[in-house]
Amino acid sequence: MSTEPSGEQTPPPSPYPPAQQVGYTQPYPQAPQYQQQQYPGPQYPYAPPVPQYAMPRQQARTSYGLCFLAAAVWSFVMFVVLFVLAGPPASAYAFGRVLGSQLVPCLLASLFTWLIFKKRSTNFAVLAVVALPFYFVVLVLVNAGRGVA
Repeated sequence: MSTEPSGEQTPPPSPYPPAQQVGYTQPYPQAPQYQQQQYPGPQYPYAPPVPQYAMPRQQARTSYGLCFLAAAVWSFVMFVVLFVLAGPPASAYAFGRVLGSQLVPCLLASLFTWLIFKKRSTNFAVLAVVALPFYFVVLVLVNAGRGVA
């Protein structure tokens, strides 16, 4: 048996076209032009819409600062009433004592008001009306504890 090919044996025909020569004599064929369409999704391509049940609503709350301002209204009213009835303070020391005597009732009245409304949202007028009885009750108790009539 000889390993040399005989003339009668020919290779089978190749299913592929013959290779091109170096130099690329033929240009590349043009790619078929496909019609470009927009993705048929939502108009927000960066993120899908989030269902309402996935994010809980943030409830509005009443801040302590707003309650403090509502109680400070009554401190100002009390200061004006004292100024009208008793006249201006005699010295800066007396003025400081009058303002200092308003501080504890204002803070405690705003604390009680905030404890009632901290989980709810309400307007300023309601806070001021609710802070009024707390302010005067605490003012009477503080002055009674100091021995001031």
